Amino acid sequence: MNLDERIDLVRSVEVDVWVRRVNDARRDGRMASWISSLHPRRLGCELVTGSMNGTFNLCQKVIFDDKTTAILRMPIGGRNHPDYADEKAVVEAATLSLLRRQTSIPVPAVYVWGTADHNILGLGPFILMQVVDGVSGSDLHWNHGPETRLLREDISEANLELLFRQIARYQLELFSLNFDTLGSLPLSIGGVDVPTRPLTWKAHASLHGRGIDTIGLPSPPSFLPETILY
Repeated sequence: MNLDERIDLVRSVEVDVWVRRVNDARRDGRMASWISSLHPRRLGCELVTGSMNGTFNLCQKVIFDDKTTAILRMPIGGRNHPDYADEKAVVEAATLSLLRRQTSIPVPAVYVWGTADHNILGLGPFILMQVVDGVSGSDLHWNHGPETRLLREDISEANLELLFRQIARYQLELFSLNFDTLGSLPLSIGGVDVPTRPLTWKAHASLHGRGIDTIGLPSPPSFLPETILY
C-alpha cells in the first residue's frame, strides 16, 4: 500500500515545526531548566551539543552539575501519531523497567517519564533515562564495506563467538518472559490508563502515513505499579 502524498506532506511540515520548537527551547534555556526540574535535587544541567535522532525519537544527552549524565528521549512530533504518542512512550518505559528487573540485558534505567501533559515545553511525552556506554556493532567495521554484509576474513573466531553468545543469551532471556495475553505492557501514569492492545509499527504506519486506522479499540487495561527510579 502506497503512502498518501498529501498526508506525507502534512507530516513533514509537522516535523519541521516540532524540531524548530525543540531548537528554540534549547537556545533560550527552557529545555535545560525543565530537565533540571526533573532531577530529585533539581541540579543544574548542560545540554551536550547536538542530539541523536532516530526514525521516531529524538535523544538529547545532558550533564548535571554533579557530572552525572542522562538522556532525554522524546517521540518526534509529526513522526508519531498524536493520538498514540503517550501510549507509545509509556509502554516503552514499562518495557525498559521490566527488562531491567527480569533480565541481564543492558538497557538503561528509567529515571522519570511522563505523558504530553507532564511536559511543560509542549513537546509531547518523554523519558529521562540512564546513559549506557558501549560500542555500536555498526562501528566495528567487520564487513568489507558499506555496500556489503559479507564479513572480513581477518575477524577472529573468538570475537565472533563472543558477539553471538551475547546475542543468543539475550534472545533466550527474552523468550523466557511469559505473559497471560498478547499485547503491550499495561501501565498507568498520572491517571492515564494505558491499554494492553498491541501497538505495532505496521498498524501505526497504516494510520500515520495512509490514514487507515487498524489499531482498533483499546482492550481493558490492567496495571503495573508506576516506576520512577530517581
